[in-house]
Amino acid sequence: YALSSGDLNLNFYQVTSQEHPIPIYELYELIGMEEGKDYILMNDLSIVGMDWNPINTAISSLNGNGYVIEFRPNLKARDNDINYGFFGKVNKNTVLKNITLSIDKASEADNRYILNIADDVTSFKTLNFGVLAGQNEGAIYNCEVRNTNSQVGIATSSDNTAVFNVAGLVASNSGVITNSRVNGLRVTASGYVAGFVVQNSGTISGSYFVGDLVNNITLSNYATAGFVYENTSTAQIVGSYVGGAKILMEDGQFNEEAIIRDATITSGVTTAGFVYENAGYVGDSYSAVKILATKSSGFVFENGISGRIYRSFSISDLTSTGVTALSFPFVGVEGTASLDNNNLNKVDGIVDCYYYDTG
Repeated sequence: YALSSGDLNLNFYQVTSQEHPIPIYELYELIGMEEGKDYILMNDLSIVGMDWNPINTAISSLNGNGYVIEFRPNLKARDNDINYGFFGKVNKNTVLKNITLSIDKASEADNRYILNIADDVTSFKTLNFGVLAGQNEGAIYNCEVRNTNSQVGIATSSDNTAVFNVAGLVASNSGVITNSRVNGLRVTASGYVAGFVVQNSGTISGSYFVGDLVNNITLSNYATAGFVYENTSTAQIVGSYVGGAKILMEDGQFNEEAIIRDATITSGVTTAGFVYENAGYVGDSYSAVKILATKSSGFVFENGISGRIYRSFSISDLTSTGVTALSFPFVGVEGTASLDNNNLNKVDGIVDCYYYDTG
């Protein structure tokens, strides 16, 4: 604003940085964030039972500062908008850090999904949904989606050619995501479903998904993945994992029956424990997930000609169902041909990788 007295004009501007952000104490302050400004939470916030329009403002940064945002809103579909979540789109120069979204139900009697907009999205041809954001072009650091007793539920499109991308954190990532996690989330949807990110053309590092995925669709052009559905030729995933396992020994011997995995996938379409389609780089990562699907692979299903997998392993448990039942302990297809997993490390692009064959 400006003050004027005769020939003297004083103009005041609010200048922020990540070191000197604007404090947020109340929800209205979060909703009213302005483009280009930096913000920091100073309280826990609650977004429960209210209509929520995803944040699309191109802020400079938001620091969750260790506080928790309860996130169980009424998300309503809006015309000409395909990105849904806490944020709709995280812009290129935006930084999100230290944000925790909790979707836990208030009680067992509270049966609301975090997103259940069946009447609104069935006519959609495209939908990107991630609990944190539909689309990320910026930087996400140390962010978490937390849950113990609730789930994400996405309606099925009435159009068989529709593209529904549903993920635990972000649907589409072309930016950077590091040291982030989806903990205990159950996702029920139809389309392209992944525990962390559906489409990755950026960088993901030091992150994980633990939870349950249910893909109800049975059309062969869709797929399910424990971590990322598509890792493009420009993308990389490093130091990340799906699930985890407690492995018990009996009399010094490995006991397969004593492996307890804390991630599951139930799917009507082809499924991969970590990445479904890899044309980029995956390194120092693992999958430990229990899969029930028509066709499945323990780690990557399709490793493209440019796809590289280094120093990674799978101890996923695969159970294939149906007349076309088929499973691969690590990779299903290399280039355009089925891969003999017995000769895994003789394949160009796969280096120092291992699996435990539960079959």
